[in-house]
Amino acid sequence: MDNSFGEFLKIKIYGTSHCKYLKATIKNFPKDIKINMDEINHFLYLRKSHSNLTTPRLEEDEVIFESGINNNITTGETISFRIYNKNTKSSDYVKGVCRPSHADYVGYLKYGDQYDYKGGGFFSGRLSVLLVVIGALCKQVLNSLNVNVASHIKELHGILDDEFDYNKINETINKLNKKEFAVINNNVALKMKEEILKAKEDNDSVGGVIETIAINVPICLGEPYFNSFEAYLSHLLFSLGGIKGIEFGDGFSFKDKKGSEVADELKIINNNVKILANHNGGINGGITNGNPIIFRCVVKPTSSISKPLNTINYLTNENITLNLKGRHDPCILTRIRVVIDAITYITILDFYLRLLKKG
Repeated sequence: MDNSFGEFLKIKIYGTSHCKYLKATIKNFPKDIKINMDEINHFLYLRKSHSNLTTPRLEEDEVIFESGINNNITTGETISFRIYNKNTKSSDYVKGVCRPSHADYVGYLKYGDQYDYKGGGFFSGRLSVLLVVIGALCKQVLNSLNVNVASHIKELHGILDDEFDYNKINETINKLNKKEFAVINNNVALKMKEEILKAKEDNDSVGGVIETIAINVPICLGEPYFNSFEAYLSHLLFSLGGIKGIEFGDGFSFKDKKGSEVADELKIINNNVKILANHNGGINGGITNGNPIIFRCVVKPTSSISKPLNTINYLTNENITLNLKGRHDPCILTRIRVVIDAITYITILDFYLRLLKKG
């Protein structure tokens, strides 16, 4: 399994959904950074299950730092931490039974009897808790640059949230980052929650779109040709099994426009270059241009549903009907948003540290 990532900021994750604990290491993290544990715990809180809209699996998610941080100050050594799994229920999973749309079948084909099928093993979204901690650490380095990231549920099963208002973007970002259910329009939240509960009552699930904005991102982050900012960020985002598509700026709506309608024109104002529009989402040629970075992730409906589904038992070579057990989210949009934020911070910091290294 390839469980490491990063060009300069090198991260590595360990563990499975139902093992004793999860672990991560971070190399080349800047030293002398004062770490605010409340900020890390807030990120973890946003990822947790809070209500009947999410999974009944409740984990403490206490972060235990083993190295790299002393008296809440980073030392420059490799940061290592672990998080214990304390609320597993492995009896809900049967070896050999492939859950439709999960990685059980390909996991068995690739890893054979070594594949840990319980809770999805290392394919599980449970491992994203490690990325949330790493992202929260990266954010605290970027605080000095006023880099700020926020996501909202742009669409849930056809229900749309409001657009970002750039005239009060700081206020919007601050509000979103405090919300358990991240939407701009609170009236829309009620409709979305009703839709999630309807799916849950029907033993089903719903998906949608998460829209993310990052402001005050340093200019010139990204490396053409094969290491563009979009490519690097997308690479990390696609480590989340629930994400099945990403678009930047106007994205797929470009297909319906003319070039004159989506031109990001430039103008010099008070001796400063101003990009007058942001159809490309803050990135040109794979490099950040100083405008807000805007992207959207398509998140599929949760694959774990309790409706009878056709599948196989690969150990007995039988066709079976699966009535899935377990504790699952009827919608993962509410929790995945902070994972996307964390991944965005990781990407920005990695490129920023590379830029500093080059001088």
